[in-house]
Amino acid sequence: MLEALACGGRGRNGERILKEETVRMFSVNVTMGQALRDVQLQEGPEYGYGLGVRVKINEKRGLEPIGEFGWGGAAGAYVCVDPAHHVSIFFATHVMNFGVCGREFHPLIRDYAYEGVLGTEETSQN
Repeated sequence: MLEALACGGRGRNGERILKEETVRMFSVNVTMGQALRDVQLQEGPEYGYGLGVRVKINEKRGLEPIGEFGWGGAAGAYVCVDPAHHVSIFFATHVMNFGVCGREFHPLIRDYAYEGVLGTEETSQN
């Protein structure tokens, strides 16, 4: 499913399982005002909230582009979907109340994955 989200709604075999318009809805921020500030307290100032997921709305930090979206889990799971580069990342751990995971490990995992997939030239430009 993550591959389909990263590839405009098409699965690994090329078969369409989601409409392109539906996938685009994940990449659009729908929060403003206090709701946006609440999301940013949890996710950071570069994120808003889209169709049930965090969505990157400015390039304050990180290697992922605007429109990247994903979610995290209570025990450390992390999902990152980047339709612009057709990249999806899934990381799972099972450690409850381990806040350092989201603040420190997830950004590292994401950035290392981007460096590996996109190479150092493209990632150094962001």
